[in-house]
Amino acid sequence: MTHKRSILIVDDEFGLGEMLREMLRDSGYEAILAINGRLALEILGEEQIDLVLTDIMMPVMDGAELAAAMRGDERY
Repeated sequence: MTHKRSILIVDDEFGLGEMLREMLRDSGYEAILAINGRLALEILGEEQIDLVLTDIMMPVMDGAELAAAMRGDERY
C-alpha cells in the first residue's frame, strides 16, 4: 500500500486553513490543520508529515518559532 502524502497546515485564520485543507484533500493529499505552532509540534510528534505549510503571525507560537523548533530537532 502506498503512503498518502500528508501536509500539515499551520494557520490561525480558520477559514483560510479550512479552504487549503479541502483543496489539498481534493488533490489527493492527507491534510491536517493546526491553529498554532505549539499544536503543530504536537501533531508532528504523532503523525508522519511530509510537508509543513505555516503562517508566520500566529498566537501561542508563531511560524518563525515553529521553524526554529523544527530545525533544532533532528526528527524533522
